[in-house]
Amino acid sequence: MSFGKMLELLQNKDKGKIIIVSSGSFYISIGKDAVLLHKEIGLKANCMEKEICKVGFPLNSLEKYTKLIEEKKYSYIVYNFDSKIEKLEKIKEYQGKKENNIKEENLNCYICKNTIKMYKKHDKYIQAVANLYEEEENKQGVNFCGYKINEYRLKIRDKGKRKLKQKVKKLKKEIKAGKITSKEAKKYLVGHIGYIRIANVNNLTKKMFYIEK
Repeated sequence: MSFGKMLELLQNKDKGKIIIVSSGSFYISIGKDAVLLHKEIGLKANCMEKEICKVGFPLNSLEKYTKLIEEKKYSYIVYNFDSKIEKLEKIKEYQGKKENNIKEENLNCYICKNTIKMYKKHDKYIQAVANLYEEEENKQGVNFCGYKINEYRLKIRDKGKRKLKQKVKKLKKEIKAGKITSKEAKKYLVGHIGYIRIANVNNLTKKMFYIEK
């Protein structure tokens, strides 16, 4: 049995929950879970095998990524797999309000350039879908220095946006608890404010805080 087949069996065992299993120096998810994590928290999708996606992150980043999944309110289970003794150990579980309800087998794969490479010969139909995905991603803009840039606008990358929101949320809690003042909180945000001043993020700044011009 392959590693991928093991994950498929775990997905069938706990349907709806995102399954994450350790493999070497990484935690891995495959198929519909990989597609969901790619779309929801931005993990890079690669090919596990033909038409089966995988995503992964380093072992030391477990808390970081499970926190992002919890923020999206998806249920998940994390397993540690010891290949030497052939044992699975459940090390973390979260019951969220949402479940991964992707059922169609064709959604095990997020079509990308890597998908085409998995085929022994060129497939014009797969190529057409891959081109469509690439066009849609290009419309979002080119990633450069923390921004998404195209000919019409300059926006903050999703990763930078998440970090900024988390920072503001944390500072608001500390202000409310009386641990710091508003002026002190502003000092922590000087770099972030400079970062977003030049971007087209009017709606984002209105939601989070007022910035003096």
